[in-house]
Amino acid sequence: MSTERIYTIKELRDLVDDSLPSVPQTGLRDWLATQANTYGLRFLLGFAVDGVVWGMMDQQKLRVAYDEEQVYSAELRDDTLQEARLFSDSGELHIWRTQGSWQGTLIRAARTGETPDFTESIDEHQMLWGDQVEAQHNGFSLMTDGIQGLQHAVPLPVLDPTPDQANPRNLKQYKARPLRLTVRHYLAQEDVARIVTSRLVNLTIN
Repeated sequence: MSTERIYTIKELRDLVDDSLPSVPQTGLRDWLATQANTYGLRFLLGFAVDGVVWGMMDQQKLRVAYDEEQVYSAELRDDTLQEARLFSDSGELHIWRTQGSWQGTLIRAARTGETPDFTESIDEHQMLWGDQVEAQHNGFSLMTDGIQGLQHAVPLPVLDPTPDQANPRNLKQYKARPLRLTVRHYLAQEDVARIVTSRLVNLTIN
C-alpha cells in the first residue's frame, strides 16, 4: 500500500510547504544536491549526451562516478545533462530537458492532513546489465557486460562473485546479472487497475 503524492515542479512553487525552485540552467549539481537533502533522496541516475551518469549522496554532497579516477563514467555537466532522477524509498525527483527548458515532477509520501494522489502500487525489480566487476573505487563499481564492451559505474560496492555465483568458465563473471533497480508503478483508482505513473525506488544487489 502506497500513500504518495505527485506534483509537477510548477505546482510545487505554489505550495506553502514545498519550495522547489525552477531548475537552473547552470549549477545543476548543487541544485540536485539541495533537492536530495530536502527530500531524503539517495541515488542519482542521469542521462547525458555522452552517456549514463550514476551518483549518490554522501555527507550531504552529491558524488558521481566521474569523480572517481579509477571508474569510467560520463561527466555531470550543465550543458550535456538531458534527464536526471534522484530517488530513494522517500520519493523521486525527475527532471528532463525539453526545447531548451527543464520540466519535472516530484513524488513523495503524503504528509499529515494531505490527501494522497495514489493509494495502491506495485513494485517491479528490473535487472540491470553488468555481469562482471572491472573496477571499484570509493563505493562505485564499474560493471561490464558482454563482448561489446558495454559498461556503467553504479554507486554500490559490487564484489567479485563467489564460486557458486560465478560463471563456470570465468570466476570473475556472474552467472546472471546481479544488479536490480526497483521501480514502483502507481495504479489508478478505477474499475480496472491501470498504471498511471512510475518512479524509481532503490538500487540493490540481488
